[in-house]
Amino acid sequence: TSGRALLSTTLAHLKAVDDLPAMAGLQTNWAIGEERLGELQQAARLYEDGCALLGLQRLQRFEAWGRLALHDVCIARGDEPRAQTALQRARALFVAVGDARGVPYTDAKPALSAVKQPGTAASRGTCSWSYHALKSASAAGITFIANIISPPAPSTRVMSWPELISS
Repeated sequence: TSGRALLSTTLAHLKAVDDLPAMAGLQTNWAIGEERLGELQQAARLYEDGCALLGLQRLQRFEAWGRLALHDVCIARGDEPRAQTALQRARALFVAVGDARGVPYTDAKPALSAVKQPGTAASRGTCSWSYHALKSASAAGITFIANIISPPAPSTRVMSWPELISS
């Protein structure tokens, strides 16, 4: 079974039991993996779907960080209008919840996006690099979740998130 098939099956199960928090978390974490693999269109769709569910639950801080990730993906895809919409929504949500770290990050984002690619040597030490480090930690978390949902056989090597999703 491929990683994507496993995640898709898990998402279908979560929909069947109407578990909105898990559906939102699975989709936003899955988006991280797709983004890391360069599947930006799929990543954008997953971020949007996950953020929509987070919004329904009024989980504004989580939605804000998801919208910020969507901004990055849209910038990478060259979709500036969609990126700006995501960034504006993220900022509004950070303001609404009083997130002292998120607001300045959204203010710095347009300048960073114009000159630096996330994760490159030029961006080390910037907010962008820190954010992508957090996303890496989250990707490790989804690998853990996927292995709990469908534990590997004792003789099976546990795969990393990029290996899992691209298998």
